[in-house]
Amino acid sequence: MKKAIFFAAMLVAGSANAGLWASVATSDWENVKPEANYTLEVYGFDARVYEFTPKTAPHMTCVVTATGGTSNMIQQNCFPKNK
Repeated sequence: MKKAIFFAAMLVAGSANAGLWASVATSDWENVKPEANYTLEVYGFDARVYEFTPKTAPHMTCVVTATGGTSNMIQQNCFPKNK
């Protein structure tokens, strides 16, 4: 029983450290907010959708969709903006 509790505690601590490491590693990155973000109902899960214009390609629009649940899929599509 003690081994199971120890293993669970190590798993939680490792997950927390991963988030801390990501924060430290990206601390000098510029924060950019998406132009639009919303949720989309997909097979019982709420997928998160983010729309943005890349800084290096202002003539493009990109859409990122991230699903939750058991699939944990992320997809990105970019296409030219209509003029």
